[in-house]
Parts: sequence; C-alpha cells; structure tokens
Amino acid sequence: MRKLAGWMAALLLWAALVPCAAAESKRYETSFLDVFDTFSQVVVYADTQEAAQEILQTVHDELKVYHRLFDIYQAYEGVNNLYTVNQNAGIAPVAVEQPLYDLLTFGKEIYAQTGGKTNIALGSVLSIWHKYRELGLADPEYAAVPSAEELYRAGEHTDIDQMLLDPEKRTVYLTDPEMSLDVGAIAKGCAVELTARKMEAQGVDSLLMSIGGNLRSIGRKGDGTPWRAGVQNPDLSAQQQNLAVIDLTDASLVTSGSYQRYYTVDGQQYEKKGAMLAIANGTRYGSGLTFNVKGNPFDNRFEIIVIGRINLGAVVRAGWTKFFNEMKYDNYFCISGRKASVDISRVTTLQVDGEVGGRFNHLEIEMEEEKVPVLFCRTPR
Repeated sequence: MRKLAGWMAALLLWAALVPCAAAESKRYETSFLDVFDTFSQVVVYADTQEAAQEILQTVHDELKVYHRLFDIYQAYEGVNNLYTVNQNAGIAPVAVEQPLYDLLTFGKEIYAQTGGKTNIALGSVLSIWHKYRELGLADPEYAAVPSAEELYRAGEHTDIDQMLLDPEKRTVYLTDPEMSLDVGAIAKGCAVELTARKMEAQGVDSLLMSIGGNLRSIGRKGDGTPWRAGVQNPDLSAQQQNLAVIDLTDASLVTSGSYQRYYTVDGQQYEKKGAMLAIANGTRYGSGLTFNVKGNPFDNRFEIIVIGRINLGAVVRAGWTKFFNEMKYDNYFCISGRKASVDISRVTTLQVDGEVGGRFNHLEIEMEEEKVPVLFCRTPR
C-alpha cells in the first residue's frame, strides 16, 4: 500500500451506488467504467437499498467476469481468456470456460448467417487499425491510415475455419499462427444478455442495463410504465437530439455508430472516445479548469466526477483546459461522499495535483480529520 494525500486526483474509473431520487421512489442505480472500455449504468427498483445494492453488485460482478473472459488485450491470473487463445495461435489448443466457448461457437454461427460480414477472426486486421488509431490520437499531425498492402496481408489470416472448436474438451485452437480473434462485434451484447438472464432467474423484475450502446430491460419501471430509451442522433450539431424514443419491456436495444470513435486523417474522421474520473474537494483543477460544480473544501466531503465520451483527438488539438472549459457537460456526473473504493480492470496512471502518482489498479478514498481526501493505492496485481 502507498498512501498519497492531495486535494485532487484524476483516473479513469469509478463505481458507486446512489439513490436517484427520494427514498420512497425505491429507484437505485450504479455507474462504472471498468467493463468493456465503456461507460455503464444499471438502474433497479427494489424494496430496500440493501436489496438494490445486492442486485447491482451482482450485475457488476457478472459483467466483470465476461469482460475478463472476452478481453483480447490482457491476461488474468487463473483465467484462460481470448488473450490466452490468441497468444497460443499455431501453438496449442486452449481449454476455456463455457461462456467463452459458447461465444466463439456463436461467432461461427453468425459468420454463416451474415455471409461472412461478421467475422470474429478479423483480429489481425483490426489490430492494425487499432495501432494506427492510437498513433493518430497521440500525434494528430502525423495521423495516417494503414496501406492497402498491409491490410491485404493481414486479411490473409482471417479464415474463421482455422478456428477449431472441440466441444468434448471445450478447447479452442487457432491453426494459423498469424491469426487472432476480436469479438468486439458480439461480446458486449452477449455479456449483457447472459447477465440479464441470470438476474431474471434470481427473480429480479425491474432492471435496466445500459452498457455502452447495449440496453437490456427486465420488466417495467417501479411505477409500472415501460423503460424509455432515446436513440441519439448521430448528427451532433442537429437540434433534434434523439431520432426516436422507444419503450422497452423485457427487451434489448442496441445501437452503434462511427460518430463516437474516430480520429482524423486528411479530413476523414476515425473517432476514439475516452473518459475521465476525478476525485476532488475543490472546484478547480490546474491553471483554472473548473469542473467540480459541488466543490467545497470546508464541507468535509469530496466529489467524484465522471466525464464520459471525451473526444481524445479534440483534447490533443485544443489543449486540456480550453477543451473542458468550452465543452458541454452532457456526459457529466458529480456525486459527493466521504468514502469510496475503485477497482480498475487495467493498470491505470494516477495523477495527483498535477504530478504522476504511479500506476495502480485499486484505490480507496476516505476523508480524514484534516478535511482532505486521502488515497490508499494498491500497486498492480
């Protein structure tokens, strides 16, 4: 454990339980950023806060299980996930857990149903785009797109028939050593649906999950009315914010678009969005960035601020302070408290009062008598 004290810290994740309205409404929600690299929100109606907390924690825990199983970027101790499968391409079969095996089986089925338009074996191609996108965001002046030759060579290693599934041994083997899997097109939706089915089996009858662009409802709201979901207009400059508002009862709604993730090369946009979490008891950060609207150094509380869907390319181009001072806080959340715990799915850099405080994957924040937030940081596990 390291103990870091300061009036402000910024990182990329938070999850907390809060009642959304008056206690009698029996509506509760939790928000988190540690699954599937997206902002997630879950709402439940329950008789007591204790019951709501148990339900919401179960949902979060289930989604974290699927996040780790379907992760292509990182290994986890004691887990054979997609990263493990890709690392063993051309080497050996990998025994996997049933949910991952079922997901890959579904990947083959959806490939056939769509005539190859959805292909989870495109990892070799998608990894190239990922590399160029990261480089373009880091240095927009030299942003580039992959050459046709590079993509063509990678495309020679996308034959889904080279993914061998053994149902008896429950193993996955990629016979092509240059091949890799990327289940981004189906993993999040699968995880949300499996989690919803588990909650239904446990008797939950009023819940809504919003995991990125994936919504799944169970039953209706506590007052008996359907859940309502707005489909965002991809033209962010248009006056009409939603293209439609849809009622959901025991249903799913999934949207996807290129207006959330892009970087720009010669006028063509390829977007990537990020998110920021800050812990503060003051109102300002750095040289004048104001983003803690509830900040009060004397109320013996701190605020947790989450700003979602930040255009990282715009931050690079405009500068941090200018970008945030001019931004519209349509993805802004600010909640006060005296104690919080943060678990991060990937090791994350922590900044404390303008200085790098190290890289951690667990934080505990608590107000002490000196009326400043104190952070207890666990080093990468």
